[in-house]
Amino acid sequence: MLGKKPFEVDHTLPEALRDHTRRAPLTAADGKLLGKACCHAPKTADDIRRIRKADRQRDQFTRAVKPKASLSNSRFKKRMDGTVVDRRTGETL
Repeated sequence: MLGKKPFEVDHTLPEALRDHTRRAPLTAADGKLLGKACCHAPKTADDIRRIRKADRQRDQFTRAVKPKASLSNSRFKKRMDGTVVDRRTGETL
């Protein structure tokens, strides 16, 4: 505890955003003290947002995003008038 309030050591740069070729162990210089209640939760939420954005950008750049499934293999077919038909039975839903 720092004073009477709990704290955590947090990475200045999130671990997921660090250079993966750098395999040096983390040191105290890589982090900072944050109060659990006031500061750590918002910083973690922001870190998660930044990590997910980096993941999306990487996937878009490397074309790792899976193409959307084709509707031709679907059990249901949507007609131009908006009605839906079961391909197996031909029944309009």
